[in-house]
Amino acid sequence: MIEVLKQHIIKRLGNNIANLDTVLAKFKQIKTKRNEQLLQQGNVCKYVYFVAKGCLQVYVYDKNMNETTRDIVI
Repeated sequence: MIEVLKQHIIKRLGNNIANLDTVLAKFKQIKTKRNEQLLQQGNVCKYVYFVAKGCLQVYVYDKNMNETTRDIVI
């Protein structure tokens, strides 16, 4: 799946990217199950995610605990 990320970066920035391999080495592939949460409420996000396959829903809760979708990433 790192190859998908590599092709995404090349598509956006071109073929001559300094330190591309260094940047790619910082990414680690993870697989999640449907409805698995990547970040729990109250925790600080410490990572940047790239969705190579599937989709990701980004949502927040308001003060009344109503869920609002902020983004859907494909």
